[in-house]
Amino acid sequence: MGDRTTNKIYSTSGADRFPVPIANGESLGIGALVQVESGFANHYDGTSDLLGIVVGGENTNSSGVPVGDTSLSPDPTVYVDMSGALLMGVPVASAAAVGEYVYCNDSDFDNATVTQPTTDKPIGVIVGWRSASDCDVKLFTLPEHMLGTDATGAAWV
Repeated sequence: MGDRTTNKIYSTSGADRFPVPIANGESLGIGALVQVESGFANHYDGTSDLLGIVVGGENTNSSGVPVGDTSLSPDPTVYVDMSGALLMGVPVASAAAVGEYVYCNDSDFDNATVTQPTTDKPIGVIVGWRSASDCDVKLFTLPEHMLGTDATGAAWV
């Protein structure tokens, strides 16, 4: 598994876009899951709370991927949908039913699964299921992710 470094447009329902400065040297493609590290957007890896999904950005490379460069003023930003977006028609490994928690231990949602990796909190829940390759996933907002639950439904706080 690896972090998303290319753009991938997901069909979403969210409309809230917030500019967040990109960590220096990081490539955060559209469709990447992000967390905040030291005040900057960085690849989601389960070690910090989910901020949301990248829907645009500044200072793009030749492939159109936003790249962080803290030598610029102001710092380039990515636009993050923090509304708890609904990702529609996406694959989720081992998904079998509505209501299952969804986990991802990197920034590439293509690696989403219903199997909890180590002690990571879920990033969302399946709200529409047609097959494991065709699910609708409601991402958690930052406050929801901060509260979190484990695979048994027990609160992390």
